[in-house]
Amino acid sequence: MNKKKSSPKKHAAILSMIVITVGALMIIPILIAAPFSSTQLIQAASARDYQGTILKPQDEREQIQPAVLSSASPTPSVLSQGEDVVTAQGALASLQVRPSSNIVGTNVYYNIQFKPSTTGEIDRIRMEFPEGTYLGNAKVLEVEGIGKGRPVGEWGSNILIYDVNFPEVVPAGTLIRLDLANIGNPPTPSLSNTVTVTTVDSSSIVIDGPTVSATYTLRQIVTDQIANNAVTANKISPTFMTSKILQDGQNGWNPDAIFGLDTFTITDSAVKASNSHVYVSVDESADVGPLAVNVVCMVEDIVNNQFQVVCNAPPADGSVLRYTVINQP
Repeated sequence: MNKKKSSPKKHAAILSMIVITVGALMIIPILIAAPFSSTQLIQAASARDYQGTILKPQDEREQIQPAVLSSASPTPSVLSQGEDVVTAQGALASLQVRPSSNIVGTNVYYNIQFKPSTTGEIDRIRMEFPEGTYLGNAKVLEVEGIGKGRPVGEWGSNILIYDVNFPEVVPAGTLIRLDLANIGNPPTPSLSNTVTVTTVDSSSIVIDGPTVSATYTLRQIVTDQIANNAVTANKISPTFMTSKILQDGQNGWNPDAIFGLDTFTITDSAVKASNSHVYVSVDESADVGPLAVNVVCMVEDIVNNQFQVVCNAPPADGSVLRYTVINQP
């Protein structure tokens, strides 16, 4: 049987058909990918991080910036955090500090007031007193321009923090006043005492301050300020001033927060309605929680040898009442 030899032309034609067929198959994926430019494909590949996660294009990502604070200045700067932008960290305006006495080692009241230069949610007010100030028994008598809170201090520290129970936004220029009691002046005289005040939000970011108050003097009473023989035993009556402590259940003092008692009538023969002044304070038996109200009591009325004590909140069971009676001549 004779075999016909294929001519080179036929082989060339068959090869051309194969090439054309393969080329057509290669064209198909290229046509499918046509809507994406080569630049876009490169960007998509480069957007893949080292873990193989596809990141969003830059213009679609959330613009999250860390908080930026400027240095303290009387003119507020800008605090930017996420999408919230607020003015922040200026110096506190009109800061005034007034101790009730400038005698060293005495137990005094402090009146501290200021105006924030920044609108913000004040969570804490940090007050740094002169070195040696005793703050272990500090109480808040009254506040203005800020929500209710409690004083928080560390043993042996000269820093007292007013911790707001439920922080709210305080507009710039609002007068904030804190009346503090049971603060012990330092034992050493000094001509350059100051209190430094700072406002802080719940994220511990400084809103305003730290701002330093004007200086005030703490002095020592010396013996040459009292003339010789100016005070003698027969000039001071033993009943002029008396201090007493009542335990739970004594002389009408029967605190019990469970029953909501906040008014008490105390009987004391040393008290006279005509010429007595009575000053009281309460030592609570225990901290009853982070939202506890600092119990502050005062004398509302004196009748015969009884005085009525009214508290801003019911004292805890077992609390101690301390009071001083001063009888004017």
